[in-house]
Amino acid sequence: MSFDQASFVTCREAQAMPSESRVALTLALVERAAAAYGVSYVQGSALDNDIATMLRAGCTVYPNAYLLTTASMAVRRAANLPPLGTAVATPVPFETAAFLTCHQYALMSKAQQDDLQFALAVTAGNHYGYRFENTPSARAKLSEGLTPLVQGTCRLVPDFSIYGIVARAVAAAAGNDS
Repeated sequence: MSFDQASFVTCREAQAMPSESRVALTLALVERAAAAYGVSYVQGSALDNDIATMLRAGCTVYPNAYLLTTASMAVRRAANLPPLGTAVATPVPFETAAFLTCHQYALMSKAQQDDLQFALAVTAGNHYGYRFENTPSARAKLSEGLTPLVQGTCRLVPDFSIYGIVARAVAAAAGNDS
């Protein structure tokens, strides 16, 4: 499974996988998150136990959350990392954008936010079979519907993954908001 595909697996879907597949996927996402945040990750360590506890808790409370988002937050919390406070240059490859927080998104210019939000929406749309046209009118319509939701959610939870919020909104628009 590619990273793009794995990033859309929900906790509920992971739970339905055979144990070996679920563990392999979760471990791959935790390792990817740890690398993205510069955290040294070792299986069996105290950090690993903290991450596992938070993953179980997060997926129990939020079964429809993306496993990547839950793993990312668990790594950040277990490693006691402060919210990431540096903006990134755009365009941002999906492999990096998947780990950006709302706080980082807020530090971007309006144009960068629009570009990132559109790129994430296109990626999610491709997954959910919902196509976005790259025209001024289509982008304006996307901004009218998606931007207020993204901004409101980010104000509530600034350390959430911007990717997870955009992808959830696109899933809902596509009728896949299970």
